Amino acid sequence: MTDYQIIDNRIFPHSHFTIGEMHCRCGCGMRVTPKLIVLLEALRSLVGRPLIINSGARCTVHNKSIGGYPKSKHLSGIAADIRVIDESHSYSIIHHAPNLGFNGIGVDDAFIHVDLRAKPARWTY
Repeated sequence: MTDYQIIDNRIFPHSHFTIGEMHCRCGCGMRVTPKLIVLLEALRSLVGRPLIINSGARCTVHNKSIGGYPKSKHLSGIAADIRVIDESHSYSIIHHAPNLGFNGIGVDDAFIHVDLRAKPARWTY
């Protein structure tokens, strides 16, 4: 997948995610990478439940306004924060994400951060 289209607020060819979830929330138009969308779709399939994205791409202005880490992978469009539905949902995401190439995994009670950084990193909030 080299790019994606937006039709009726959905991202195609993989339509489980909306631009509201994946693009920068400030409206600047910053997008996540197509690779991230493909891997999130694969993760969704393995988890067997919907993935609700709290945060995808972020521009520097928006990242700063929400108190994001200055070197956040969201700034490169290679990160997503996935809302946790319950404990089994959380476990399943954490279990499957590394096998798909999500090297960065941060765990919070309310969300799980996944990203495509080069070297593995794990943390809690």
